[in-house]
Amino acid sequence: MATNIRDVRTALPIPTEPWETAKARFLAGLTPAELKNYEDATPENLFYDASAAQKKHASSSRSWIVQERITSLVQGIEEYGKALDVFANTSSLILCPLWGSIRVVIQIAAEAGKFQEKVVDMLAQIGDIIPRFRIYQVLYGKHERLLSALTEAYLDVLRFCTDVKTFFQRAKRSLIPLSIVLQGSWSSFRQRFENTMMKFRRHQKLVEKEASLSHQIEAAKSRELELAQRMQNDRIRTRFNMLSALRAVDYEIKHTKLLAAKHPGTNEWMKEHDRYKDWIASPTSNCLPCYGIPGSGKSILSASITSWLAEKLDADSVLCYYYCDYTDIVSLDSSYLMASLIKQLLVRLPLERVDDSLNFPFQEGLPPPSMRASRDCLIRLFQEFKIIYIVIDAIDELVQEDQRHILDLVTHLLNIPSPSFTIRIFLTSRSEDHSIRTALRDHKSINLSTTEVSGDISGYIQGMVDSIKEDNPLLKNDNIKQNVLSALVSGAQGMFLWARFQVLEIAEAFSESDIQEALDNLPKDLGETYMRIVQKAYRRGGTQRIELINKICRWLACAQRPLKIEELEEAIAIEKTDTYLHRDRIALGSGHRLVGACGNLVTIHDADGTVDFAHHTVKQFMCTKTLGNTLIHGVSIHINTESAHKELGEICVAYLSFSDFETQIVKTPAQFELGPKEAEAMIWNNNVPLRKYLKPIISGRISNKKSTESQHSDSLYFPIPLENKALHELQTHYALLEYIADFWFVHTAAFSRRNTNFWYNFKHLVLERTLPFDFRPWTRLAYKSNVEARLTNLYLEKLSRSRRWDKSHPSSNPLDANRKWHLDGMCFYTWVIREGYQSMFPLLKKEPLDEYLRVVYPWSESGFLDSHIIFEPITLALAYKTSSFWAPLNIVSQLNVQAPSATKTSQLLHFLWHEYRRWVEKEDEFFHSLALEAIPIAFNMGYGKIYPVLMRHLEKYSRNVQDVFAQLKSLGMPDDAARKVILSAKSAKDVEWES
Repeated sequence: MATNIRDVRTALPIPTEPWETAKARFLAGLTPAELKNYEDATPENLFYDASAAQKKHASSSRSWIVQERITSLVQGIEEYGKALDVFANTSSLILCPLWGSIRVVIQIAAEAGKFQEKVVDMLAQIGDIIPRFRIYQVLYGKHERLLSALTEAYLDVLRFCTDVKTFFQRAKRSLIPLSIVLQGSWSSFRQRFENTMMKFRRHQKLVEKEASLSHQIEAAKSRELELAQRMQNDRIRTRFNMLSALRAVDYEIKHTKLLAAKHPGTNEWMKEHDRYKDWIASPTSNCLPCYGIPGSGKSILSASITSWLAEKLDADSVLCYYYCDYTDIVSLDSSYLMASLIKQLLVRLPLERVDDSLNFPFQEGLPPPSMRASRDCLIRLFQEFKIIYIVIDAIDELVQEDQRHILDLVTHLLNIPSPSFTIRIFLTSRSEDHSIRTALRDHKSINLSTTEVSGDISGYIQGMVDSIKEDNPLLKNDNIKQNVLSALVSGAQGMFLWARFQVLEIAEAFSESDIQEALDNLPKDLGETYMRIVQKAYRRGGTQRIELINKICRWLACAQRPLKIEELEEAIAIEKTDTYLHRDRIALGSGHRLVGACGNLVTIHDADGTVDFAHHTVKQFMCTKTLGNTLIHGVSIHINTESAHKELGEICVAYLSFSDFETQIVKTPAQFELGPKEAEAMIWNNNVPLRKYLKPIISGRISNKKSTESQHSDSLYFPIPLENKALHELQTHYALLEYIADFWFVHTAAFSRRNTNFWYNFKHLVLERTLPFDFRPWTRLAYKSNVEARLTNLYLEKLSRSRRWDKSHPSSNPLDANRKWHLDGMCFYTWVIREGYQSMFPLLKKEPLDEYLRVVYPWSESGFLDSHIIFEPITLALAYKTSSFWAPLNIVSQLNVQAPSATKTSQLLHFLWHEYRRWVEKEDEFFHSLALEAIPIAFNMGYGKIYPVLMRHLEKYSRNVQDVFAQLKSLGMPDDAARKVILSAKSAKDVEWES
């Protein structure tokens, strides 16, 4: 295609007219053969004609010598061509004249014998300057000013070739022999060449000047890029630290499990439901509650809606989802729910928006922040998006306090004034939970009635029956199959779970009469279904089978997270009296058989190899004592969770006391290196829910600029917790070790000195035992660092105020004086007061707490801290009767026993609440609720001296008697009793409220 010179002039950042003129001058007077050589010239055929004969002799001819001598010039032009590649049509305008002119000149000079060598020498002199040009072209090829200067220099080459061509053409036209003419006129031509070289050197200086400027520009850009890379690394590190601080559940694996259980084609009716369509299209924030009976498919419906919403997302929208699940205890904690929602927002947040302005309230190693702080963080992240979808399944499974937190959160989010975003919340709950229905009564809801789900249940049963036909050929009979479908669809009453268990039961029938008998005696509900499964297990395996089921279910009921199949295999093989791991008792590789022995009450999830109850109603059936879960032969399958936890706690203590671990030594590096790309990939691969939908969207919002190489490393370095590495290596031989190391203290929470057989080992484990991994949560680096920082700030503040410490002499800080024993003891104390485990309080050491109390609560502020009350009443009060002090009954009882006067009572209560607020960071509303609920208990127990103390705390929230009166009545307190309490407090002049 012909080159349009106007387009070329537009595309190039350099003047084109001089090249056009120089090219025209060179082409003038060329013979057809020379013109052909000019047009066909390339770097490859520069030194010889294109004929086969000349190619054959090229290596032995003088062209090989010529090629060697002007190599620098040729290579320089090639690099120059690469620099021009970014502009259109450069080859025809600039490169072709260079290659063509050099080729023609060399061939014309070849006819002049020794003068060819002189011409080549001249080209070689030009080429001697070119190597530095080549370096500039490589380094600064994108700088237009440098490119323009280089172009002027290379234009000198074309002009020189034109002079050579003209010189030889004139000599050829003379009648005098060519050698004589050249000999006579060479001196004047040599002078013109010197003038050309002077001009070339001036252009050389210009090139070097522009190269210097280009270097400065590149250096500035490099600094900018390095700064940008550092900022990006800081943001990656910040996000990494934020994600590490969040205690979230594995919501994605739960979602995967539910989708795996979904029958194809079910839940499609929801897309056409008017209320769902109104909710999804609403221009304002709203909530859509969905209610259903147990087993009606609420969780799988939530998973379906989550997947549909994920497909709708764009760069301005975000999806957060959460599944409350009885089988995963931590998922029933509202702090984990909040952390999981925040985590999903954080991984969707573009990296350039991750900075300290987020005011992230979570810190690794410390308890989660208050509900209010978490809510504020959530809202700050919401502001980065226009539409926020939230799906929360089974909020009825939360305890009442956590339910209230989440319902208050929903109300708050939906009433944010003039938000920059729209929130759409989908919730599911059991139909019979009236408190949730009442709280959400202003929102239109959907009920999973029999009518709504009948089509899905019919298809679900049809699919299950079809899937088991190969295992039971009886169901290939159309009449039998139709009878089964009709009976089960009718009996399901909207319960997918009930239908599933009946199909699995029918699959084991041996004859048509067995099937008909099963259909004639279908259980009326899930409880009766579970009882029949257990009875069948007893008939097959007797007492031994029931004991196995009970042992498996005890672990599943008390486990703080779903157990992996290999963990369960090992767990049921351990006895509390073991001193080492008896591997001969472990049913290795028999996990599916163990689950099968439970007769469909327990299931294995292929997605992650964990074992769970088939449904949370199975756990409820096993853990609720009724006539139904006691067998005819007197063998009970009921699980008392309190005694089960105690038994598992004894197993945990025995396990961590195994002699197996005493000789294990594992060394690891202190940190690992991670490049920015790997860091982002790690976040995408491990932390982002529904990443296949989200990554293409987010990738479009992140800058794709690539940084140049820098002398500074762009890698990020993250600490490796040594105990985690050791734990990982040991876990290949001890499957249950990771679980026990993470949760042993939960199962031992109710231990006391009365457990004489295990108390010594438990005390030794808590205070003294050394293992190759860190199993104590209060000794982990992140927790200790945070406690140390907070203690230091607290001490400096208190000592400075009391003038017992001089800021000019920091060495006098008592935290430095007794650093190790003091810090270790205080880490244990703060962790115990945060968790409230009864078993730990008797193990608190007096000395570090003594010093802490004297500094933080000086004599002038807390007169109750005298020598005989400074330690024992606190530990006794905190540890009283239950695994947690923070319950109204314990507050009332211990205040009455440990602080017999009203003054002492007030001071002790003030101390306890202040400490709990400091280390657990509960909101003030928590203490308000605690004090309010304690008043009726104190009244009923006749502890009238405690009223003023409790009422004083209420004064912060209730500014008049009527508020307190209404709140006490809401707790079921009679009018006369509530009035008596208030009057008693007022008569004691401890409370000054408006009438």
